[in-house]
Amino acid sequence: MIKTLLVSLGLLSTMWVVGQSTDHMSLTTALNSYQERNEIKFSYDPELLEQIAMPKGLDTLSPANFIRFIENQYPLKVSQVQDAYYTIALTERLYSISISDSVDGKTIAPSQATVLVNGQPIASTVSANQLDFLYKPNPTDQVEIYALGYNRKPISFEQLINKKSVALSLHPQIIELRGVIIEDYLTKGINMNPSNQSISIKVSDLPLLPGETDGDIFASLAALPGITTPDNRPGNLFIRGSSTDQSLILFNDIPIYHRGHYYGTISPYNPKMVDDVKVYRNGFHPKMGGRVGGALEINSTDEPQKNLNAGLGSNTLYGMGYAKLPSKNKKTGFSVGARRSYPYSFSSPKLRSISQMVFAGSALLDSAGNLQEDIDVLFEDYVGKITHQVNDNNLLTLTSVYSRSDVAYKVSQKNSDESNRIENLGLNLKWKSVINSRLVSRFSATSSDYRFAFRNLITPPKSANLRLLEIYSTNELTDFRIREEFSLDMEQGNRLQFGVDYKYQNAYYDYQDIPVRDTIVQTRGADQYAHTASPFVNFEWNSSKKLYVQIGARANYYSKLNDLKVAPRIFINYFANKQLTVKGSAGWYYQYLSQVKVLEFSGGGFDNELWLLADNKDTRIINGFQSMTGAILNLKSWIIDLEGYYKTADNISYYSAGRFSSRGEFYFASHLMYGADLLIKKQLSSNASAWVGYSWAESKIMVDTISDTRFESQFSQPHVFYVGGSLQHGGWKFSLGWNYASGQYARSFRVSEAETSYYRFVNQLPPDAPRPIDSYTDLADRYPAVHTLNLSASYQLPKTEDRKWSSTFGISLINVYNQQNLTDKAVRAGRPTAFLVDRYAIGFAPNLMITVEW
Repeated sequence: MIKTLLVSLGLLSTMWVVGQSTDHMSLTTALNSYQERNEIKFSYDPELLEQIAMPKGLDTLSPANFIRFIENQYPLKVSQVQDAYYTIALTERLYSISISDSVDGKTIAPSQATVLVNGQPIASTVSANQLDFLYKPNPTDQVEIYALGYNRKPISFEQLINKKSVALSLHPQIIELRGVIIEDYLTKGINMNPSNQSISIKVSDLPLLPGETDGDIFASLAALPGITTPDNRPGNLFIRGSSTDQSLILFNDIPIYHRGHYYGTISPYNPKMVDDVKVYRNGFHPKMGGRVGGALEINSTDEPQKNLNAGLGSNTLYGMGYAKLPSKNKKTGFSVGARRSYPYSFSSPKLRSISQMVFAGSALLDSAGNLQEDIDVLFEDYVGKITHQVNDNNLLTLTSVYSRSDVAYKVSQKNSDESNRIENLGLNLKWKSVINSRLVSRFSATSSDYRFAFRNLITPPKSANLRLLEIYSTNELTDFRIREEFSLDMEQGNRLQFGVDYKYQNAYYDYQDIPVRDTIVQTRGADQYAHTASPFVNFEWNSSKKLYVQIGARANYYSKLNDLKVAPRIFINYFANKQLTVKGSAGWYYQYLSQVKVLEFSGGGFDNELWLLADNKDTRIINGFQSMTGAILNLKSWIIDLEGYYKTADNISYYSAGRFSSRGEFYFASHLMYGADLLIKKQLSSNASAWVGYSWAESKIMVDTISDTRFESQFSQPHVFYVGGSLQHGGWKFSLGWNYASGQYARSFRVSEAETSYYRFVNQLPPDAPRPIDSYTDLADRYPAVHTLNLSASYQLPKTEDRKWSSTFGISLINVYNQQNLTDKAVRAGRPTAFLVDRYAIGFAPNLMITVEW
């Protein structure tokens, strides 16, 4: 893993060097040099003149010729104030622009082009196949060239102050779907695309959400209808009933298996390094596969950085920093971000609340329910990215991501030292190439490594004369993928997409333990690998003004089982009018890498399930189907969105005990999920909105060894209700939200197995023998309903001409009235029988945040 990281850093450094050399010096440097050689002084803005490239070797010119050269070459006016003392300032100049097609190189008639300054056209003339206009450069202006049938092309401030004649190539516009993007679907920055039925989150535009000031991505997703976190951990996302391992999570095309820092309570992504997030609740494009639930695409920007942007921040959980830098020629951009937790000895109120939630029911609580102090927790994540614009038709990007979470502690009653570590390392290379005005190629190569490791060293008493016992569990995933995709624009707005996706996967695990009430050391392991080749095709039919249809398929050849499956998919939208869209989708999906349910793979009582490849022994290929019908009404200030769904997933692997044991065995079950999601959102003003969400859901489990019997899923919450609002006024932002949800199903498979063992043991006892603690007689079918109130507030101190930096201060309060929400009861091994321990959601948790950016 470390070798992969070093290689990725080397690639990042190599790309960063591209295009850095120059035969020029900055005008600031030239003026300083000229002043030293001649008895003359200049007054100027050094930051402005630093961006102007001046040829070397002009020190020998006379002052008059030197000044004349500056005024002829640049939009600058040199004024003499006193003898040998001059001032330099920006002035108006005549610019000449020639434009051409970026694909075929043909000249575009300048009469068809317009100069826009801050979105408004300015006067221009045509001469000799060029567009001429007078303009005084301003670093705060946005100057663009627009021609009919082409995307707007910006002219940077650096170009305008260095050149009076500029050649630009414009990229032809790609015909977009007729479905209109519904902006501010939930609140500002969260948009809905009815055509592909995805929800897009623009992180930079996202306002505060209730209980969150740091832009935590997973916490933001939980506000969307149909996405729940039954145990109140943002990383444990259930998309319309699908468990966490059944949803695909990609960070710049890198598959992520890490649910989040601190066992899913903090998403493992620096929000300052994320540009947008796409959420798919109703299936996804055939280019993606390997999961039967939903999908999340988390992306950073692919555009090369134009200006220096950096920041530092801190809250009560971690410190963070980021930097985004351009190369001198503006064709290459480099960005890097990092976050790291504080030493556990610095325990903030929010961290203590999280710890009580995370460690409830684990080995870190003593018999009285108190949390041990001898705990060491560390989490960190790093992202690096380089983008290089080779030319107008070719773009290269290279991304590297690494995240790590460590927990170490001592269990005094067992005299043992326990620790676990979760790591995720990934590297992705993308190449986008515009072959011609209709055909675009997108190539992606990805390497990903995931590792979970648990260790428990038990030191027996000296009197026992026993050796040191080591208990361990390790699960490692290696994932290498290559995808080539082509997109062909056709007549009447139709589009054909096709390509192939190949991946090599290796799943390894090693396990040793001595279960309670077992005298046999359980030693298990496997080293699996498989190749999967997946050609895909997708056709977008957009010829009708009222109807949009996307139909496609993905074929999967899985080498380990010599299995070939085809997964067709269809998405339909009927645009009844500008306000009403009726929508539907249906598709088949297959999953070859999944987690074993119920099995607690590590010790300590933490939720870490084992990842395995389908082998038709312990795991099988999961077959999934999902469909949706609904409608969305987009009025002037109202959005009403209603969707009903039906989903199945077959061949899900379960283990009959909480830990590997001589009595345990694998079995398989099917999941059935159906329900409806409703969102009603009101835009109160341009800066204020309010919304109400409701989800009704049913989630059933059918075990293949029990015919015609349906069991309730543990994470089933039939009713989820959410009301929230946000307000922005000047530099202030406020957000408030209250949510209510049904309790989880109490008699899960794990609890039922423990209950059966308990009564089996009790029934064998003599009538007068003492009974162990009974955790099951008074256990209801469902835990009590849960509800919380969360709020957030922040203030931004903006940049000014005199202050080149901005700062944001924020406060968030989770569970304001400190409601004790019982999420479930954990099964803990004991002697002579297992017993149940209450686990509660996070209590009152305040958090403070500050960032400084420039």
